[in-house]
Amino acid sequence: MTKTTSTPNTYTPQYSTVRHDKGVIVNIDLPGVSKEDVTITSEKQQLHVTATRKSHTPDSWTLLNQVERPNAYLLKLNVHKDLDLSKAAAQFNNGVLSLNITKRQQSLPRQINITD
Repeated sequence: MTKTTSTPNTYTPQYSTVRHDKGVIVNIDLPGVSKEDVTITSEKQQLHVTATRKSHTPDSWTLLNQVERPNAYLLKLNVHKDLDLSKAAAQFNNGVLSLNITKRQQSLPRQINITD
């Protein structure tokens, strides 16, 4: 998988991939984001993950550390043609989005029997 750059003022989240014999699991870190604010789409062999983070700081507070925190995330991944995005499954737990993308049936290993 290859990463596509994000647009200005939007951050590319950290992610990792784990390959297994039936496909790939992509874990994407989205701290401060709720499940309802995540959108996952695919087009051809490209996966798009967008997420928005809401500010939890009350207006009456004055922050001592004005560290810039991401308000939005965008990740675009080009997925290998052997992977089937139409059968991808997603889970979101504690700020981590996990996508399980399986291989296409014709890409899986199979045994060929010898006929007489």
